[in-house]
Amino acid sequence: TSEWDAKQNLPIEYGQIFQFQNFLAAKKRVLGAKGGGCGGVEVQPGQRVVIQVLGVPVSSASVMCRGSLPVMVWPMFQYERKVSVSHYLVKRHDAEDDNPVQNKAETLFSVGFRRFFARPIYSQDCKSNKFKTDRFLQTGVWAFASVYSRILLTPATVLMFRSPRKAAKKETEEEQNSSLTHTHMQAAAAANGPLLASGTLASVDPDRLLIKRKVMTGAPFAVSKRTAVVRNMFFKPEDVRWFKPVELWTKYGFIGHIIDAHGTKGYMKCTFDGHIKNHDTVCMSLYKRQYPPFNPKDFDKDAEERGTGGY
Repeated sequence: TSEWDAKQNLPIEYGQIFQFQNFLAAKKRVLGAKGGGCGGVEVQPGQRVVIQVLGVPVSSASVMCRGSLPVMVWPMFQYERKVSVSHYLVKRHDAEDDNPVQNKAETLFSVGFRRFFARPIYSQDCKSNKFKTDRFLQTGVWAFASVYSRILLTPATVLMFRSPRKAAKKETEEEQNSSLTHTHMQAAAAANGPLLASGTLASVDPDRLLIKRKVMTGAPFAVSKRTAVVRNMFFKPEDVRWFKPVELWTKYGFIGHIIDAHGTKGYMKCTFDGHIKNHDTVCMSLYKRQYPPFNPKDFDKDAEERGTGGY
């Protein structure tokens, strides 16, 4: 219930991303422009056109002309080359893969015309301005998957696949990721893993509050009616005084607060709204804002021009 400042203590990568003042208004303005914001050129379905692309590197052109697969071309609206925090509303499917999907696990995303690897943070779908994160993507439950990605204007469908990359040793995996070429990226994206979830793009909003909850526990060992001395939650009296304003709760439903530190071992004297028992457990809930993992190589402009970027 406390107020959170969405602009406080932001990570350094927030200085490199784009933020809309009003995403829905910007989308309406771009899609309502002549030609959809794509240079004012309108092409009707079935119409034959000739496209001339300038400034294509020789290496990229040789790769495209070498194979027998067709080259797909699509227009990009305004803002769709910029990076921001995208939130996808997805639902887990276990028909192909019933293994757990952990938070921040590498996943292959197929969103519109884009395919990329990301490590999403999953949060609950609720009517609030703060969204509690989950450790796993639950089956049959709608949840939000938040990642750094290039902007797409809604509506845009999303398919999430388990990453086809082999989970080898960390040293080998880091070495492979650092030297991953555009051809290898296309080959890895072509070999999809099992389908994990599907959904749609909900919003593009870096100010969305993704909150992680941690519970600290302690044990009462000297109880006198509504007052108890609690140990094993802290080990320094300075920490007890620092967290003194935080509310306490027990597994049997009592609410309390810290009176003061007791001794030099981190014990604390607490009072509760009921007669606490010796076998009860005293808990303290702490909350921290989370951000999706950021890989600068995926959004390197020089790498994108060379054809080695992740997007």
